[in-house]
Amino acid sequence: DENDVGAYIEKAANLKAVITNDVIAINRKNLRPIAYQFWGFMVQCVNELPRMKDKSDSLYRRLLMVPFVKSFTGRERRYTKEEYSARPVDKAYVLHRVLNMSDYYELGEPQACLDLLGEQKLATNPVEEFWAEFSGRFAWNFLPFPFLHALYVAWLRRTNPSGYPVSSHALTKELVRLAQAGDMWACPDPAKKSREGARMQRVELLIAE
Repeated sequence: DENDVGAYIEKAANLKAVITNDVIAINRKNLRPIAYQFWGFMVQCVNELPRMKDKSDSLYRRLLMVPFVKSFTGRERRYTKEEYSARPVDKAYVLHRVLNMSDYYELGEPQACLDLLGEQKLATNPVEEFWAEFSGRFAWNFLPFPFLHALYVAWLRRTNPSGYPVSSHALTKELVRLAQAGDMWACPDPAKKSREGARMQRVELLIAE
């Protein structure tokens, strides 16, 4: 069925468990709880990027976001739903295909799906949005973590005044992950002190901005 537009997903633990066929607990009203393992195939229909508190890769790895780019407004063929879905021969054909499907299959990940997942990450994770905007703009070739946190806080106040900035430690951890996932920046050991050498001699205009 359709999901509510603008709904916020506070907890995604059961969603992730259902996707990977893990056991979940179901609390039944006035009955004892039961353990349940779902083996079906889940499809969620949304009309906008979902708003989720969980921004972890453990969730993103489970999602295959498929963009629907076509619009059929004004060209609806009602007889497709009214006639075809009621004909016994068509129902038998669909049933035949379902019963003869392989027991296991894996969906591919076209570039359009990967691009949409990237949009989802930017929409739900301000740190990813911050890094996507600034990672290619620095004049310095060496970026101290205190400088990055100060820049991030200033950027967040400008773009989202009601937002809460993450701590310096949390930002460092997330930026190291993003840097390692790309090919522009590197941070082999964030706990190790490094010398900037000649990598900060240029004027970093982002300080003034």
